[in-house]
Amino acid sequence: MIYLLIVTTLLHLGWCPVVASAQPYRQEAARGKVSSPTGGAIRKDTKVYTKEHTERLLREGLALSKEGEYREALDLFTKAVRSNPTLYDAWYNNGLVQSELGEYEDAIVSFSMAHKLDPLEIKALSNKGLALLQLHKWDEAVGCFDGVLSLDEENVLAWYIKGIVSSAQDNDKEAIKSFNKVLELDPSSVDAWSGKGMALMGLGKNAEALECFNAVVEIYGDNEDTRRTARRYAEKWLKEGLKLNERGEYEEALDFFTKAIRIYPTLYEAWYNKGLAQSGLGEYEKAVTSFSMAHEINPQDTKSLGNEGVALLKLHKWEDAINCFDEVLLLDEKNVLAWYNKGVAYSAQGVYREVVQSFDKVLELDPHNVNALNGKGIALMRLNKNEEAVECFNKVIEIDMSLSQGWNNKAMALIKMGKTEEASACIEEFLEYYPEDVWTLNAKGEVMLAQAKYERALEYFDKALEIRNDVAQIWIDRGNALVGLGREGEATASFEMALGIYPEIADELTVMGVRIGFLGGVGVAADTEEGERRRRELLARYDQAIEENPKLTGPWLGKGILLKEMDRMDEALVCFDKVLEIYPTDSAALANKGEALTDLSRYNEALTCFDEILKINPKDVDALTDKAVVLHKMGKSGDAIEHLNRALDINPMGAKPILGKTTVLIDQGKYKDALVFIAKASEPPAEESSGFFPKRRKQVIKQDKKEDELINDTSIPSIGGIKMLNAKARALNGLYRYKIALDMVDQAMKQDSKSRYNAEAWLNKGDSIFGLHRYVQSLRAYDRALGIDPRYVEAWIKKGDVLRALGRFTEAVGAYDRAISIDSGSAKAWYAKGNLLDVMGKRDEAKECTAKALEIDPNIASKG
Repeated sequence: MIYLLIVTTLLHLGWCPVVASAQPYRQEAARGKVSSPTGGAIRKDTKVYTKEHTERLLREGLALSKEGEYREALDLFTKAVRSNPTLYDAWYNNGLVQSELGEYEDAIVSFSMAHKLDPLEIKALSNKGLALLQLHKWDEAVGCFDGVLSLDEENVLAWYIKGIVSSAQDNDKEAIKSFNKVLELDPSSVDAWSGKGMALMGLGKNAEALECFNAVVEIYGDNEDTRRTARRYAEKWLKEGLKLNERGEYEEALDFFTKAIRIYPTLYEAWYNKGLAQSGLGEYEKAVTSFSMAHEINPQDTKSLGNEGVALLKLHKWEDAINCFDEVLLLDEKNVLAWYNKGVAYSAQGVYREVVQSFDKVLELDPHNVNALNGKGIALMRLNKNEEAVECFNKVIEIDMSLSQGWNNKAMALIKMGKTEEASACIEEFLEYYPEDVWTLNAKGEVMLAQAKYERALEYFDKALEIRNDVAQIWIDRGNALVGLGREGEATASFEMALGIYPEIADELTVMGVRIGFLGGVGVAADTEEGERRRRELLARYDQAIEENPKLTGPWLGKGILLKEMDRMDEALVCFDKVLEIYPTDSAALANKGEALTDLSRYNEALTCFDEILKINPKDVDALTDKAVVLHKMGKSGDAIEHLNRALDINPMGAKPILGKTTVLIDQGKYKDALVFIAKASEPPAEESSGFFPKRRKQVIKQDKKEDELINDTSIPSIGGIKMLNAKARALNGLYRYKIALDMVDQAMKQDSKSRYNAEAWLNKGDSIFGLHRYVQSLRAYDRALGIDPRYVEAWIKKGDVLRALGRFTEAVGAYDRAISIDSGSAKAWYAKGNLLDVMGKRDEAKECTAKALEIDPNIASKG
């Protein structure tokens, strides 16, 4: 674009690259070889040319160049150079026609020779500088014009070119100095006023820039005809740009809008449409500047302000965007688009009450605005007002049944209410009419994900991708299903596909507090260098998002979850508390804070978190389950079962409460009951199929022969993933079916890599091997578990047990001590240490340890 500005400007200044008139033939003293325009060397022709012959070559060349026959003219000027390589006019005109032909490298050589022959002549030096500009050789070009100014310090063209080159290099302060020098020499220079105005805009000084543009109009105003002519030409360029804008040819349109602005810089429509073109190219920072200037020119217009706000949204400058929309609403309080975009900006910041208020205002003005209804419903979901959210989505469906967003969002709200079967039925109803709707197929997959039915989820995601494979979100959801199945290689490939389609999705999800498994280290053990690198990278992303806007809850939440996974619980709690400072009823923050407190054995505080969630939504299945886990850890297993049964009444297929109840049954020694429960929970419901998926035969478990089948069953549970696998292995080990449990875990480790990176899977494998009296091998399994999770208390206790069995008592005591150092409230670790010390004859120490164990859990002795 700088080249267009240069040509326009030079025409205004009266410069045009026409060939110079022939000067009297001049004999110079130079002799020998000189550089040719093509970089080679030419000798003076050995043939003797007369002065008249050389002058004829120049005259004929000039005539041809005036007719635009530059190639033929170049041949004649080259002959003239060969006839006398010391002839200034031949070299100079050679350079001019080479510039016209676009042969700028050759032109530079010709102008250099001309300037060498006459160092006091500025024309050759100026034209060399212009040729260098065409080759983007900014610094060399400026050097030429500095040379011109050393010969003529009042050369307007040189000062002006220095100004526009400084602007092109984003050095607006230097540009202003150069333009000011032009204006000292020529106060009526339209181009200098325009250039200075542009540079002031670059510095954010829009008011001063407008003064410069008004100066241009005043200059035109001295001559009404000139002013009308300038506006007419500007409007002509504007009209051409508008045609290109409509066709989406934004780059070309920008050139025309810029031409219009240079001719008539206070033309509002040119600035406004320039901003639209820049937005179309994704150049949002530049678009903000253009819209801002349009608003300076016409302060009562809302279009430029609104579009400036939208561009700021694209730049994630939420507060600045809201300020723009507020200014629009001061001018027009019924501006629906401003209210809607204000809601979008609040939503991006996680300020959901303001989101609801903004969309409510939209709906006052436009009750059938489905985008506002959907946006309001999503915000209500975030506020755990799921029933109200469902009402919003029902209205969307009433207005337009063909909109998948209403059906899909309704299903998500029903899932949050624990009504997964209703959610599934909702989506199935829409699929009856629109069986190939990509978004609804994806939503059905998300319902399956929520139920930990990863294979079924994958089927839906793959079906959606068969129809449309360019949607990043579907690839991410597919990756999450593969993670659940432990197929990390395929999961990473899916995440990479998402990033390839839409690279910005990583930043957007980071801002929302969601993480793509690809960034978080899927399939990479935490203790590996690669796993640590990926986690550091993700933490840095969250920190950057927080630095940009500390009021956003998403990055704080995402960072806290990652720190929790890294066992940095105290730091994680700081992050969750930050979220709750901003948004005290954020269920995700409360849930994760409760889990972190549970891990730190701060059970009463954890219960408070889960109770807060249940005040907001008494049917929150996850909160009921998490509370049950805490109650179980506190020795209140009866209360735990009661809460788990409540959760299962709400969602009978919920993987989390199923796993929770299984764990309680196992810890109570009810191993057969646990296995029966796992098998029943794994039965697919009869209605779980759609038109394009084959129905699964419903399995019927006959109680009279179930127990024998169960304790010899090595099949991997179909629900709950690796956690349910581990629960089943624990139950089988509890029934002394070590070989069966070992075969099942080995089978899982062969089928997917997730098991190989799961510490509990290695612990269960170690328990099975220990039960088979293969102590050295079991020790290796426990060490693998500790390699994955060095703070795994149970693994340290089991390692101590196997070291004791091997007669390595001192090392065994060290393992128990390590468990106690991680969790001083582990009654099992204290009891195991006391028992071993007693065997070692250290009675007093043994009594102290046993007393500590009984203080923590009076029933520890009966638990072994």
